[in-house]
Amino acid sequence: MSRPKKKRNSELSEYEDDDSDIAPKKEKSKFSGSEEKEEEKEDLRNNVRVYCYTFCTVYLLS
Repeated sequence: MSRPKKKRNSELSEYEDDDSDIAPKKEKSKFSGSEEKEEEKEDLRNNVRVYCYTFCTVYLLS
């Protein structure tokens, strides 16, 4: 029995080459970027809550 032949780089499609090389890098950077954006969004939400509560309190007391 003979071994199955391995594909050469020239036989692989461009998509397969690009996908195997680039996809893992994109996932890592995408994850770290989305994590930072979530933290920023949470900070903004907290700031908006504080401003709204402060405004409502001042408005109701005056």
